[in-house]
Amino acid sequence: MSYSEQDANHNGFNFYQGKLFYSRQYDLRTDFGVGVFGNRYEASFLDANSNSGGVQGNVGRNWTQVLRSSLSVEVEQTKFHETHNGITTDVTSHPWSAVFNTVYDAGAVTKYSFYLGRTIYPSSAGGLYQTDQVRVQYDHDFTQRLHFQGAVRVFRDQNVSGVVNNDWRNYGTATVRGQYMLTQRIFVSATYNYIYQKYRFDPASADANIINVAFGYRGLERQQR
Repeated sequence: MSYSEQDANHNGFNFYQGKLFYSRQYDLRTDFGVGVFGNRYEASFLDANSNSGGVQGNVGRNWTQVLRSSLSVEVEQTKFHETHNGITTDVTSHPWSAVFNTVYDAGAVTKYSFYLGRTIYPSSAGGLYQTDQVRVQYDHDFTQRLHFQGAVRVFRDQNVSGVVNNDWRNYGTATVRGQYMLTQRIFVSATYNYIYQKYRFDPASADANIINVAFGYRGLERQQR
């Protein structure tokens, strides 16, 4: 990720990651996997970097033909190094992440999705971030032409290790979308998005309302031979 040097609010970075894992289909309904991983984070305009390594595991279960759940867990050790204004900081932390996901897919008519979890990823704040979030989505075909989608996402961003370690942001989005097929291939859609965010140390919050209308063409799906 790259930013110009004039952008004082963001720091570019390089992120490298390698994984070694084993996965297996235990039976017709259950699958699992275990593995190890390592990564390195390097900030572009700061003397800041981190080395991390850990273990991961995941399991998936098909409760029925239309209902599936999965759970993944990661535990790692992160060593963060930074030199700023002649002061050197070395911190070792043990962050973790876990994601639970459930999907109910009743064919081409109705689909429910639920996501709950914490993820860790590189950021432009000079270190690694963690995101705790909940997502719920509903898709439904009222007719062969009319499709509806509604989704809500709420999450919090916070630095795991980095230049700023005591600030966090609350963020939320809500989406409502309708799509109507004018012909077999041409559609019109309308989408409404509401976005909200609030930082811990900023007394003000921000929100936005976005409405868009789109016309599109949907081609044929890939044919099976």
